Amino acid sequence: MNGTLIGLITPIVFKAWGDLADQHTGLLDPHPFVYLASCVQVIGLPIYSLGTQLQSNEGQASWFDYVLTLVWALLLVASILLWFVVVMPAQYAVYFVCGAPIRFMLGSDRVPIATLAGIRVRIDNIDRRETVPEGWKNVSIANSPVSMTNVLGALLFGILRAFVN
Repeated sequence: MNGTLIGLITPIVFKAWGDLADQHTGLLDPHPFVYLASCVQVIGLPIYSLGTQLQSNEGQASWFDYVLTLVWALLLVASILLWFVVVMPAQYAVYFVCGAPIRFMLGSDRVPIATLAGIRVRIDNIDRRETVPEGWKNVSIANSPVSMTNVLGALLFGILRAFVN
């Protein structure tokens, strides 16, 4: 049940957030109240987005589309709230443990950069406050903190599964 719920709700939430979701480091905060507030924001945006579009389509759709959209909207909101109650507490524990390396890297004063010169990769590092030179890319895994925490979480569960089986 939880895997299905996570698989269904995560794309809905992240689609509403776009690229912002991966930058919401409040989701990785070790303080439970900051994490809780961040989760409220995460679920609030898709619900707000849904409500905005439901009220702004007056007279544009058939009554049949309106009824089905209302049913689907209620199912989506119920699923999002269920995610908040069922998944979010367990996800806090995973993010608390797996987010530690990312939180550590986000606090670093150095940033790795790289560029391709033909078939050679050139690497260097700069101060976090410096502008990345033209033609170079910031290649820190902390650029996508939430995604990388999810990767570390998947790795953790893979390791645990290997030991359990």
